[in-house]
Amino acid sequence: MVVSHTDSISGHHLNLNEFAIRAWLDVCEAGFGWSRYQPFKPTDSAVYVTGMETEGPPDLAGIIVYNIDEDRRAHIQIGYVLPAYRGQGAYSAMYKYLIENVEGRGVNVIESIIHPDNTPMMSLAQSQERDIVGYIMRHNLRG
Repeated sequence: MVVSHTDSISGHHLNLNEFAIRAWLDVCEAGFGWSRYQPFKPTDSAVYVTGMETEGPPDLAGIIVYNIDEDRRAHIQIGYVLPAYRGQGAYSAMYKYLIENVEGRGVNVIESIIHPDNTPMMSLAQSQERDIVGYIMRHNLRG
């Protein structure tokens, strides 16, 4: 498994923008998204994972698309792992990489929206010391 970062999902050689769009459609189809909500922009940053037990060139297995606002808060727009790679630590590895990346940029908080019926993500978020208030997940990085 290889975790990487890019400052913009648009124009990336692994077609991250297209992967993120397909991920969002999958999330909505599973009932965990808000179909009228645009979750990310092509200029948003991403952490992504490749090389998950695949043959041939490294395939994308998951992505976390995020942006950082003027108050130094990182907002996860979408976090997704392909079903075939779930339960293998890909999301946790991406999230750890994200924390390391944004802390170096002075970010104090990571926030994201979670659908209340997404119990697997709720459990994972709690194990990662994130607070869940309503449909907002918050991870305070500075205590």
